Amino acid sequence: MANTCTTRIAIEGGKETLEKIFNVLKKVEKGEIDYWGGNILLALGKKDISETGFYGWFGYYLEDIEETKEEGTFLLYLAWEDKWTRGEFIERLQELFPEIVIYWMAEEFGCEYWETNDINGKYFSDRFAVVSDEDWEYFDTEDDMLNYLKEHFGINSRDEIENYNETNEDGNTVTCYECEVL
Repeated sequence: MANTCTTRIAIEGGKETLEKIFNVLKKVEKGEIDYWGGNILLALGKKDISETGFYGWFGYYLEDIEETKEEGTFLLYLAWEDKWTRGEFIERLQELFPEIVIYWMAEEFGCEYWETNDINGKYFSDRFAVVSDEDWEYFDTEDDMLNYLKEHFGINSRDEIENYNETNEDGNTVTCYECEVL
């Protein structure tokens, strides 16, 4: 079984375009359209999916369309699932609707994969994560992450993590991740 990469997606665009995407995904939620990405793209108007080899599927997380502070611009949040990495769905969606702007954050820590295209953190500001046997926490800054490590594990720097994992008596392990910003 492949590791599943979850990609959170924020789409900015006109209300009509986002409603089209939203309505197709609602049909997926109701079981009227299969959740596989190729079927979704066909329902959105893609004529040929034979050139795509992706395995992704809609992750059944969808929020209502909301208006942004920019006049005429709306926002749609959803989640996408794929094997190992982000996959091709976002690029294919962008091809279908070149007028939209897509921000995303994809993570699959089992493959040590975590990246975003949201350079300024407009929708996805997490840049650091601490994963332990007891907890899973995200942070916007390295300082926030280091303060958490010190407070919860007595770890003063990232260099001390390996020693902590080898010597702590409760067997708990700690791993830190830094998001790659593309």
